[in-house]
Amino acid sequence: RVNLDWFPSIEFAGMLVALDKGWYQEQGIKLKPEFSGFKMAESVISGDAEIGMHSAHEVIRVIEKGADLKAFAAQYQFNPQAILVAQDSPIKKLQDIKGKNVAIFMDAEYEIYKIMLAKVGLKLTDVNFVKVSSFQTNDVIALFKQKKIDALLAWEFNWPVTFALQGYPVRHFSSSEYGFNFYGIVYFSKSDFITKHQSLLNRFLKVTERGWKEVYKNPELYTKQVMDNWYPKDRYIDGS
Repeated sequence: RVNLDWFPSIEFAGMLVALDKGWYQEQGIKLKPEFSGFKMAESVISGDAEIGMHSAHEVIRVIEKGADLKAFAAQYQFNPQAILVAQDSPIKKLQDIKGKNVAIFMDAEYEIYKIMLAKVGLKLTDVNFVKVSSFQTNDVIALFKQKKIDALLAWEFNWPVTFALQGYPVRHFSSSEYGFNFYGIVYFSKSDFITKHQSLLNRFLKVTERGWKEVYKNPELYTKQVMDNWYPKDRYIDGS
């Protein structure tokens, strides 16, 4: 059981394609990927999942509180978080964000903002944080257009595309270029599980890598396959 960090999508294409092809089963692995909310660490700690996927800094946070967890592989070499602004925004460099309204979805984002802002000599108190409750693209775009927010934190490889598809182009400042230089999503388990099941985890990683290599051979084909087989239909943008 793998607790994903988001809904089954092309973010996990290597794993999902390998699962569809039966490659895990060939290695004696009965894989069950699922997303049940942002409780990835808690699900592994409680035993509801053997493997979790989460941002490296979030795993560090949980370990610091005493959890016996350990990351054993990284999916992203860089953290995909980035500060997004409208393409025509007066924020041309990150320093220009001073005095602007900045969206905040969850408290964990304050740390990322703190590090990125510090890189350009700013503090959290130099911006105005605006609590935002909806992740829906149209809702966020409306906040931009209504001048209620000037920037937000989002993943740089999908949100800019999503905004562009909705007719609202944006620019972004990568967190990895502004001091937040952690691995992105990592795979983690309980320490004793890793010790006891090294062979299993090695096979899991090799099959996952095989899946990604297959995806890279024909990205368009496998994107469609993953979307058709795995992505929740209620997550589509305007039915697409």
